[in-house]
Amino acid sequence: MEVEDLSVADVEHRKSAIQFHEDYIKEHEGHEEMHFTMVLIFLLSIFCGQFILVCWRARHSRSYQATTLLFIWLIPLYYCIKLLLWRMFICWSIFSIISIYILSRAYTKPLQPTTPRLVYRWFLLVHHATLTLGVLGYAIILMLFLVAPTLNKNYLDVITETGVLLIFYGLYYGLLGRDLAEYCVDNMSATFKFSKECSESEDNVIDDLQCYVCNQSLIPSPHLSNTFAETILRLSCGHKFHDFCIRGWCIVGKKHVCPFCRERVNLIELLQQPWQKPNILFGQLLDVLRYFIAWFPVVLLVSQLSYHLLGLS
Repeated sequence: MEVEDLSVADVEHRKSAIQFHEDYIKEHEGHEEMHFTMVLIFLLSIFCGQFILVCWRARHSRSYQATTLLFIWLIPLYYCIKLLLWRMFICWSIFSIISIYILSRAYTKPLQPTTPRLVYRWFLLVHHATLTLGVLGYAIILMLFLVAPTLNKNYLDVITETGVLLIFYGLYYGLLGRDLAEYCVDNMSATFKFSKECSESEDNVIDDLQCYVCNQSLIPSPHLSNTFAETILRLSCGHKFHDFCIRGWCIVGKKHVCPFCRERVNLIELLQQPWQKPNILFGQLLDVLRYFIAWFPVVLLVSQLSYHLLGLS
Protein backbone atom coordinates (compact mmCIF):
# COMPACT_ATOMS: atom_id res chain seq x y z
CA MET A 1 0.00 0.00 0.00
CA GLU A 2 1.34 3.39 -0.97
CA VAL A 3 1.54 6.10 1.64
CA GLU A 4 0.71 9.62 0.51
CA ASP A 5 3.39 12.21 1.09
CA LEU A 6 1.35 15.07 2.56
CA SER A 7 2.59 18.45 3.60
CA VAL A 8 1.65 20.08 6.87
CA ALA A 9 -0.76 22.39 5.03
CA ASP A 10 -2.56 19.44 3.41
CA VAL A 11 -2.91 17.70 6.75
CA GLU A 12 -4.37 20.81 8.37
CA HIS A 13 -6.75 21.27 5.45
CA ARG A 14 -8.02 17.69 5.78
CA LYS A 15 -8.45 18.06 9.53
CA SER A 16 -10.48 21.27 9.07
CA ALA A 17 -12.65 19.61 6.38
CA ILE A 18 -13.33 16.63 8.65
CA GLN A 19 -14.12 18.93 11.56
CA PHE A 20 -16.47 21.02 9.39
CA HIS A 21 -18.28 17.87 8.25
CA GLU A 22 -18.67 16.66 11.84
CA ASP A 23 -19.96 20.06 12.97
CA TYR A 24 -22.42 20.14 10.05
CA ILE A 25 -23.79 16.70 10.95
CA LYS A 26 -24.08 17.68 14.61
CA GLU A 27 -25.80 20.98 13.76
CA HIS A 28 -28.39 19.33 11.49
CA GLU A 29 -28.98 16.32 13.70
CA GLY A 30 -32.72 15.73 14.09
CA HIS A 31 -33.64 18.04 11.19
CA GLU A 32 -35.64 15.26 9.52
CA GLU A 33 -38.20 15.49 12.31
CA MET A 34 -38.14 19.28 12.12
CA HIS A 35 -38.74 19.25 8.35
CA PHE A 36 -41.65 16.87 8.85
CA THR A 37 -43.11 19.26 11.46
CA MET A 38 -42.72 22.22 9.11
CA VAL A 39 -44.49 20.38 6.28
CA LEU A 40 -47.25 19.37 8.67
CA ILE A 41 -47.72 22.98 9.82
CA PHE A 42 -47.85 24.16 6.21
CA LEU A 43 -50.52 21.60 5.24
CA LEU A 44 -52.48 22.40 8.38
CA SER A 45 -52.37 26.11 7.50
CA ILE A 46 -53.76 25.36 4.03
CA PHE A 47 -56.65 23.22 5.27
CA CYS A 48 -57.56 25.52 8.16
CA GLY A 49 -57.30 28.58 5.95
CA GLN A 50 -59.54 27.01 3.32
CA PHE A 51 -62.11 26.08 5.98
CA ILE A 52 -62.10 29.63 7.39
CA LEU A 53 -62.49 31.14 3.93
CA VAL A 54 -65.43 28.88 3.04
CA CYS A 55 -67.22 29.75 6.29
CA TRP A 56 -66.44 33.45 5.87
CA ARG A 57 -67.75 33.50 2.31
CA ALA A 58 -70.95 31.68 3.33
CA ARG A 59 -71.71 33.98 6.28
CA HIS A 60 -70.35 37.37 5.18
CA SER A 61 -69.97 37.30 1.40
CA ARG A 62 -69.68 41.08 0.98
CA SER A 63 -66.75 41.48 3.41
CA TYR A 64 -65.08 38.37 1.94
CA GLN A 65 -65.47 39.77 -1.57
CA ALA A 66 -64.10 43.18 -0.59
CA THR A 67 -61.10 41.72 1.28
CA THR A 68 -60.26 39.35 -1.57
CA LEU A 69 -60.42 42.20 -4.07
CA LEU A 70 -58.17 44.34 -1.86
CA PHE A 71 -55.57 41.57 -1.57
CA ILE A 72 -55.63 40.85 -5.32
CA TRP A 73 -55.17 44.54 -6.00
CA LEU A 74 -52.41 45.34 -3.48
CA ILE A 75 -50.28 42.20 -3.02
CA PRO A 76 -48.74 42.41 -6.54
CA LEU A 77 -48.03 46.10 -5.88
CA TYR A 78 -45.94 45.12 -2.84
CA TYR A 79 -43.83 42.72 -4.92
CA CYS A 80 -43.50 45.28 -7.72
CA ILE A 81 -41.96 47.77 -5.32
CA LYS A 82 -39.89 45.19 -3.43
CA LEU A 83 -38.41 43.59 -6.59
CA LEU A 84 -38.26 46.88 -8.58
CA LEU A 85 -40.55 45.60 -11.33
CA TRP A 86 -41.19 48.99 -12.87
CA ARG A 87 -42.83 47.70 -16.07
CA MET A 88 -45.41 45.83 -14.01
CA PHE A 89 -45.81 48.87 -11.74
CA ILE A 90 -46.56 51.17 -14.69
CA CYS A 91 -49.16 48.75 -16.12
CA TRP A 92 -50.71 48.30 -12.67
CA SER A 93 -50.89 52.09 -12.16
CA ILE A 94 -52.58 52.75 -15.52
CA PHE A 95 -55.11 49.97 -14.99
CA SER A 96 -55.80 51.10 -11.42
CA ILE A 97 -56.38 54.75 -12.38
CA ILE A 98 -58.91 53.81 -15.06
CA SER A 99 -60.63 51.25 -12.83
CA ILE A 100 -60.88 53.68 -9.91
CA TYR A 101 -62.58 56.15 -12.23
CA ILE A 102 -65.03 53.44 -13.35
CA LEU A 103 -65.67 52.49 -9.70
CA SER A 104 -66.32 56.10 -8.76
CA ARG A 105 -68.86 56.37 -11.58
CA ALA A 106 -70.58 53.15 -10.46
CA TYR A 107 -70.83 54.38 -6.85
CA THR A 108 -71.91 57.94 -7.62
CA LYS A 109 -75.42 58.75 -6.40
CA PRO A 110 -77.66 59.23 -8.28
CA LEU A 111 -76.40 56.77 -10.89
CA GLN A 112 -75.99 58.42 -14.27
CA PRO A 113 -77.90 56.78 -17.17
CA THR A 114 -74.69 56.26 -19.16
CA THR A 115 -72.73 54.67 -16.29
CA PRO A 116 -73.89 51.03 -16.69
CA ARG A 117 -72.97 51.04 -20.37
CA LEU A 118 -69.54 52.48 -19.51
CA VAL A 119 -68.94 49.84 -16.82
CA TYR A 120 -70.00 46.88 -18.98
CA ARG A 121 -68.06 48.08 -22.02
CA TRP A 122 -64.83 48.70 -20.06
CA PHE A 123 -64.75 45.42 -18.16
CA LEU A 124 -65.87 43.38 -21.17
CA LEU A 125 -63.02 44.99 -23.10
CA VAL A 126 -60.62 44.07 -20.27
CA HIS A 127 -61.96 40.51 -20.29
CA HIS A 128 -61.43 40.07 -24.03
CA ALA A 129 -58.01 41.79 -23.98
CA THR A 130 -56.69 39.66 -21.11
CA LEU A 131 -58.03 36.50 -22.73
CA THR A 132 -56.15 37.44 -25.90
CA LEU A 133 -52.94 38.11 -23.95
CA GLY A 134 -53.18 34.80 -22.14
CA VAL A 135 -53.79 32.79 -25.32
CA LEU A 136 -50.97 34.62 -27.13
CA GLY A 137 -48.53 33.96 -24.29
CA TYR A 138 -49.54 30.29 -24.19
CA ALA A 139 -49.03 30.01 -27.96
CA ILE A 140 -45.54 31.53 -27.64
CA ILE A 141 -44.56 29.02 -24.95
CA LEU A 142 -45.86 26.13 -27.08
CA MET A 143 -43.95 27.44 -30.10
CA LEU A 144 -40.70 27.34 -28.11
CA PHE A 145 -40.87 23.54 -27.91
CA LEU A 146 -40.70 23.42 -31.71
CA VAL A 147 -38.09 26.10 -32.45
CA ALA A 148 -36.02 26.21 -29.23
CA PRO A 149 -33.12 24.07 -30.62
CA THR A 150 -32.63 26.47 -33.53
CA LEU A 151 -32.66 29.69 -31.48
CA ASN A 152 -29.79 31.61 -29.95
CA LYS A 153 -29.79 31.51 -26.14
CA ASN A 154 -30.36 35.28 -25.88
CA TYR A 155 -33.35 35.16 -28.23
CA LEU A 156 -34.67 32.12 -26.39
CA ASP A 157 -34.56 33.94 -23.04
CA VAL A 158 -36.32 37.00 -24.48
CA ILE A 159 -39.09 34.96 -26.12
CA THR A 160 -39.59 32.85 -22.98
CA GLU A 161 -39.84 35.95 -20.80
CA THR A 162 -42.31 37.52 -23.23
CA GLY A 163 -44.55 34.45 -23.21
CA VAL A 164 -44.52 34.16 -19.41
CA LEU A 165 -45.25 37.90 -18.99
CA LEU A 166 -48.18 37.77 -21.41
CA ILE A 167 -49.68 34.80 -19.55
CA PHE A 168 -49.20 36.52 -16.19
CA TYR A 169 -50.67 39.84 -17.38
CA GLY A 170 -53.63 38.06 -18.97
CA LEU A 171 -54.43 36.02 -15.86
CA TYR A 172 -53.81 38.74 -13.28
CA TYR A 173 -55.60 41.64 -14.95
CA GLY A 174 -58.36 39.32 -16.12
CA LEU A 175 -58.96 38.25 -12.51
CA LEU A 176 -58.73 41.79 -11.14
CA GLY A 177 -61.07 43.15 -13.81
CA ARG A 178 -63.53 40.31 -13.23
CA ASP A 179 -63.75 40.98 -9.49
CA LEU A 180 -63.98 44.76 -9.97
CA ALA A 181 -66.79 44.23 -12.49
CA GLU A 182 -68.68 42.02 -10.03
CA TYR A 183 -68.36 44.71 -7.37
CA CYS A 184 -69.67 47.39 -9.73
CA VAL A 185 -72.52 45.21 -11.01
CA ASP A 186 -73.64 44.37 -7.46
CA ASN A 187 -73.86 48.05 -6.62
CA MET A 188 -75.64 49.07 -9.83
CA SER A 189 -78.13 46.21 -9.65
CA ALA A 190 -78.98 47.27 -6.08
CA THR A 191 -79.40 50.85 -7.30
CA PHE A 192 -81.75 49.81 -10.10
CA LYS A 193 -83.50 47.43 -7.68
CA PHE A 194 -83.71 44.53 -10.11
CA SER A 195 -86.00 41.99 -8.51
CA LYS A 196 -88.49 39.34 -9.46
CA GLU A 197 -91.00 40.83 -7.06
CA CYS A 198 -90.76 44.12 -8.91
CA SER A 199 -91.32 42.39 -12.23
CA GLU A 200 -94.42 40.68 -10.88
CA SER A 201 -95.93 43.88 -9.50
CA GLU A 202 -99.32 44.86 -10.89
CA ASP A 203 -98.13 48.40 -11.52
CA ASN A 204 -95.07 47.24 -13.42
CA VAL A 205 -95.41 46.83 -17.18
CA ILE A 206 -92.61 45.19 -19.12
CA ASP A 207 -91.20 47.64 -21.62
CA ASP A 208 -90.04 45.52 -24.56
CA LEU A 209 -88.03 48.47 -25.89
CA GLN A 210 -85.93 49.02 -22.78
CA CYS A 211 -82.70 47.30 -21.73
CA TYR A 212 -83.08 46.46 -18.03
CA VAL A 213 -79.33 46.31 -17.49
CA CYS A 214 -78.54 49.89 -18.43
CA ASN A 215 -82.11 51.27 -18.27
CA GLN A 216 -81.68 52.71 -21.78
CA SER A 217 -83.83 52.30 -24.85
CA LEU A 218 -83.03 49.41 -27.17
CA ILE A 219 -83.83 51.63 -30.17
CA PRO A 220 -81.47 54.58 -30.73
CA SER A 221 -83.14 57.96 -30.55
CA PRO A 222 -83.34 59.82 -33.89
CA HIS A 223 -82.91 63.10 -31.99
CA LEU A 224 -79.46 62.20 -30.63
CA SER A 225 -76.52 62.14 -33.01
CA ASN A 226 -74.27 60.08 -30.70
CA THR A 227 -76.55 57.06 -30.60
CA PHE A 228 -76.21 54.09 -32.92
CA ALA A 229 -77.95 50.77 -33.51
CA GLU A 230 -76.65 47.86 -31.45
CA THR A 231 -77.12 44.12 -31.53
CA ILE A 232 -80.03 43.08 -29.32
CA LEU A 233 -80.08 39.70 -27.56
CA ARG A 234 -83.22 37.95 -26.34
CA LEU A 235 -82.87 35.50 -23.46
CA SER A 236 -84.89 32.33 -23.06
CA CYS A 237 -87.22 34.18 -20.67
CA GLY A 238 -88.13 36.60 -23.47
CA HIS A 239 -86.45 39.75 -22.12
CA LYS A 240 -84.25 41.76 -24.47
CA PHE A 241 -80.95 43.49 -23.72
CA HIS A 242 -78.11 45.25 -25.46
CA ASP A 243 -75.40 42.83 -26.55
CA PHE A 244 -72.66 44.58 -24.54
CA CYS A 245 -74.87 44.93 -21.49
CA ILE A 246 -76.00 41.32 -21.13
CA ARG A 247 -72.56 39.94 -21.95
CA GLY A 248 -70.99 42.24 -19.38
CA TRP A 249 -73.67 41.25 -16.86
CA CYS A 250 -73.24 37.49 -17.35
CA ILE A 251 -69.67 36.91 -18.47
CA VAL A 252 -67.77 39.57 -16.55
CA GLY A 253 -70.15 40.44 -13.73
CA LYS A 254 -70.73 36.71 -13.01
CA LYS A 255 -74.51 37.14 -12.82
CA HIS A 256 -75.98 34.05 -14.43
CA VAL A 257 -79.59 35.18 -14.11
CA CYS A 258 -81.83 37.52 -16.07
CA PRO A 259 -81.50 41.03 -14.57
CA PHE A 260 -85.28 41.47 -14.72
CA CYS A 261 -86.97 38.19 -13.79
CA ARG A 262 -84.01 36.29 -12.23
CA GLU A 263 -84.48 33.28 -14.51
CA ARG A 264 -81.20 31.43 -14.95
CA VAL A 265 -79.29 32.31 -18.13
CA ASN A 266 -77.80 29.52 -20.23
CA LEU A 267 -74.36 30.85 -21.15
CA ILE A 268 -73.94 28.19 -23.84
CA GLU A 269 -76.92 29.67 -25.69
CA LEU A 270 -75.69 33.21 -25.08
CA LEU A 271 -72.28 32.42 -26.57
CA GLN A 272 -73.33 30.65 -29.75
CA GLN A 273 -70.20 31.26 -31.83
CA PRO A 274 -67.31 28.76 -31.42
CA TRP A 275 -64.74 31.50 -30.79
CA GLN A 276 -66.86 32.79 -27.89
CA LYS A 277 -66.69 29.53 -25.89
CA PRO A 278 -63.25 30.28 -24.37
CA ASN A 279 -64.82 33.19 -22.47
CA ILE A 280 -66.52 30.69 -20.13
CA LEU A 281 -63.40 28.56 -19.66
CA PHE A 282 -61.26 31.66 -19.07
CA GLY A 283 -63.68 32.90 -16.40
CA GLN A 284 -63.63 29.51 -14.65
CA LEU A 285 -59.81 29.49 -14.72
CA LEU A 286 -59.70 32.94 -13.14
CA ASP A 287 -62.05 31.81 -10.36
CA VAL A 288 -59.61 28.98 -9.54
CA LEU A 289 -56.58 31.30 -9.55
CA ARG A 290 -58.24 33.76 -7.18
CA TYR A 291 -57.24 31.73 -4.12
CA PHE A 292 -53.58 31.47 -5.17
CA ILE A 293 -53.21 35.20 -5.87
CA ALA A 294 -55.19 36.59 -2.93
CA TRP A 295 -54.96 34.05 -0.11
CA PHE A 296 -51.99 31.75 -0.73
CA PRO A 297 -49.49 34.50 0.23
CA VAL A 298 -51.44 34.88 3.48
CA VAL A 299 -51.14 31.14 4.11
CA LEU A 300 -47.39 31.35 3.53
CA LEU A 301 -47.13 34.28 5.95
CA VAL A 302 -49.03 32.36 8.65
CA SER A 303 -46.75 29.36 8.13
CA GLN A 304 -43.62 31.50 8.44
CA LEU A 305 -44.93 33.09 11.65
CA SER A 306 -45.66 29.62 13.05
CA TYR A 307 -42.10 28.49 12.22
CA HIS A 308 -40.69 31.55 13.95
CA LEU A 309 -42.81 31.11 17.10
CA LEU A 310 -41.88 27.40 17.35
CA GLY A 311 -38.20 28.04 16.73
CA LEU A 312 -38.13 26.16 13.42
CA SER A 313 -35.78 27.30 10.67
